[in-house]
Amino acid sequence: MKLLHFAHSTSIHTIRWLSAFVTLGHEVHLATTDTAAAHPIPGVIVHNISIHGTVPTLLRPLVGAKKGREIARKVNPDIIHGHMISSCGGYAAHCGIRPLVMTAWGSDVLIAPYKSRLRRLVTRWRLAQCDLVTTNSEYMKRAVMALGVPEDHLALVLGGVKGDRLRSFRGSRRLRQLAGVPPDAFVVLSTRWFEPIYNLGTVLLAVPKILSRTEKNVYFVFLGGGSLRSRLETQARELGVQEHVRFVEKLDHEELEECYGGADAYVSVSQSDGMSMSLLEAMAAGLPVVVSDVPSNLEWVQDGWNGHIVPRGDVDAVTRAILCLSKERAACLEFGARSMRIVAEKADYLSNMRKMEGLYAALARSRRGTWN
Repeated sequence: MKLLHFAHSTSIHTIRWLSAFVTLGHEVHLATTDTAAAHPIPGVIVHNISIHGTVPTLLRPLVGAKKGREIARKVNPDIIHGHMISSCGGYAAHCGIRPLVMTAWGSDVLIAPYKSRLRRLVTRWRLAQCDLVTTNSEYMKRAVMALGVPEDHLALVLGGVKGDRLRSFRGSRRLRQLAGVPPDAFVVLSTRWFEPIYNLGTVLLAVPKILSRTEKNVYFVFLGGGSLRSRLETQARELGVQEHVRFVEKLDHEELEECYGGADAYVSVSQSDGMSMSLLEAMAAGLPVVVSDVPSNLEWVQDGWNGHIVPRGDVDAVTRAILCLSKERAACLEFGARSMRIVAEKADYLSNMRKMEGLYAALARSRRGTWN
């Protein structure tokens, strides 16, 4: 099949999704607004729909949609697929070609539509054009249905993770080398962006409480990038815990995957999430997890069975959960083993991409070459 995707070229979700379909033998095209910052995706034909600064802000969606439509007519794909409905992926809805698939990734349906009435109307209109909408959690599925999409137009498809690869890195020293962490330390890893929605400050507030209540050599490694790095570093110094906290710049994804193998626990206390791929990666790597009570997390983590659930913003709950893991090695191993089994059964990368391939094929047979 010939597939045309509208997505951000630098997103790991885009890279992995498109790479799968190249591997499966399809002709894959990508229309994106950020080609200047992109790393080439082997086998993918990239089309530039970036909007230059001379175009007034209010007109940019219209200009982007026009450019997208021109590319779609040129490529003439069997399937057009938009990723992230509130941004670049949303242009797919304006191209007028069917079958149209869109994937909701999180804030595009959980947050963006509720910032204004106009955004909500635009989101609902884009979703209404679709033959199929995919989500990565039941929670997201309900959010999309609340925006007017009927259930028979929805499918649950995960980006998936490479469980065998992640498990192969267990015991790797790469993370500790990068972060300058002692080999005997208990390492708590976060791989979320340094942005407000991920509540990393809550974890930092728990650090002095944890250090004062344990004899273990506990370190916290925040691996990522974002606008709050300087503020978070300042917070660590003001709390007096900078010696036990490390901030490591964002890594290429392959190197990031190896870093899970050097951690002892994983923490993510985000305010909102669709389905966190980093959580699935941590689980696949066999790590016990501490996560916030975002509904999508509850689909994967059972409190006290394969990790700990904490209320959003609750510093004391984060403290108790991490202390519990640091003191109970046997529980950590059992939690990790259970998580590995769950991910292997439900979130295998290639299995989910083959499921998507089947959905593409069915749509292409039913609505091949239709233009609005």
